[in-house]
Amino acid sequence: MTPRTPVSANYVLRILPVALAAAMTVIGCASPRPINSTTPGGIDAAPVAKKQLTAAIQIDLPSMSSRLSSPLPGAGEMESFANGSLARPDINDVLRPQLAESIPTVENGLWKVLPDGQRR
Repeated sequence: MTPRTPVSANYVLRILPVALAAAMTVIGCASPRPINSTTPGGIDAAPVAKKQLTAAIQIDLPSMSSRLSSPLPGAGEMESFANGSLARPDINDVLRPQLAESIPTVENGLWKVLPDGQRR
């Protein structure tokens, strides 16, 4: 395991406002979970309206990929925000769902191993 280089206070102070703004935007725009109830006629409740999310940073990024441009304040956060993945490792390297509902495992039944070794 390679040792991590310490993060400078200046870097944290530049990134913190962008990270907080992105977190507040995501939390503020999250739609409430639908209630599993039906009307007396058996018709489901009206669907939830789509919402629009707008994010902003104070610089013009040449690319949404931090690999293609020099490290700019907020570039990494915008890349994570725009290019989400089904699952991401947390600080302890445990996979957590990001866009997926849950992580498929044999234990929760979402990952099946057949007797011949094939996976489904």
